[in-house]
Amino acid sequence: MKRILFLMILLALSYSSFGQLTVFNYDAAGNQITVYVEISIATPSKMNPTPILQNNPIYKDVKYYPNPVNSELFMEWEIIDNNVLNNISIFNVQGVLIKEYKNLNTVNSYTLSFQEYSQGIYFVEFYYSNGEQKTFKIIKQ
Repeated sequence: MKRILFLMILLALSYSSFGQLTVFNYDAAGNQITVYVEISIATPSKMNPTPILQNNPIYKDVKYYPNPVNSELFMEWEIIDNNVLNNISIFNVQGVLIKEYKNLNTVNSYTLSFQEYSQGIYFVEFYYSNGEQKTFKIIKQ
């Protein structure tokens, strides 16, 4: 019964949208002895707090691949109602600005190099001319 309950909780957590990792430990008799819960949130200086385990939101006007990335991330976006992309920023999971690409208002695609970055989670932030921001979680392998 405990294992069924555990599987149901695990399944529910896998479909949840907040960044939480829960680990249960059992003794040899099958009794739960510890529960480990980890909630991770990144708070870059220019970003709203974002759970790092949350799936990326779906933006119909932006395409990017591959994710996870090894060396280069290709990004393409649509310009809608003259709302152009001003710049792209890359933050590490601690919220530190790693790289910034400026003056992108005349293009609709860009290739970001991830070669020099170590494995981990990064956030790519788009800044538009109307003040809108879009954030993408990228995994570097």
